[in-house]
Amino acid sequence: MFVANGCFVVKWRVVREYIKRFVDHRYFTRGILLAILINTLSMGIEYHNQVPAVGGVLYFVAPPNLPC
Repeated sequence: MFVANGCFVVKWRVVREYIKRFVDHRYFTRGILLAILINTLSMGIEYHNQVPAVGGVLYFVAPPNLPC
C-alpha cells in the first residue's frame, strides 16, 4: 500500500517536520502553560467563594455538560 520512495512518504515527512517545528516553538509552550493556568484558575473560582456573575460567565465559556 505504501511505497518507500513514494509521494505519500515525502509529504508525511514534510508534515511531521512542520509539526515538530510548531511544537518546539516557545509560543506553543507558553500557550499550553497559559491554557493550564486559565483552567486551574477557573476551577478554583468555580468552587471557592464564587460570585454568581462569575458562575454565569464560566458556564457560558465551559458548560458542565460538555461531552468529553
